[in-house]
Amino acid sequence: AIAGIAGTITTVSAAQTESATRSTALAIARGAMETVRSRDAKVLLSEPELVVNDEGKADPTGRFTREVEVDEVSRQLRSVTVRVTYPRARKPVELVTLTYVGAFGR
Repeated sequence: AIAGIAGTITTVSAAQTESATRSTALAIARGAMETVRSRDAKVLLSEPELVVNDEGKADPTGRFTREVEVDEVSRQLRSVTVRVTYPRARKPVELVTLTYVGAFGR
């Protein structure tokens, strides 16, 4: 019985750690998305993977990897995806938005 309880405690603790890490990854993705959305849509560019810390700042010792992918949907519309991965993640945190370039966008 004690071994079963210890196993349950370990499982719950791992789930709480995963949840906290995923929440941090989501906060990093939100911050990056807000930064991208504040830029002029006409000049948005994809950004390669960057290792970041828990605050989303570039840090070669960070636990997270962030990347920004910008795709042209049409002449006046861009799709922006912010993706954040972390160790032992089942899947990355992904945020997607569409950005209107404007009537005279190119």
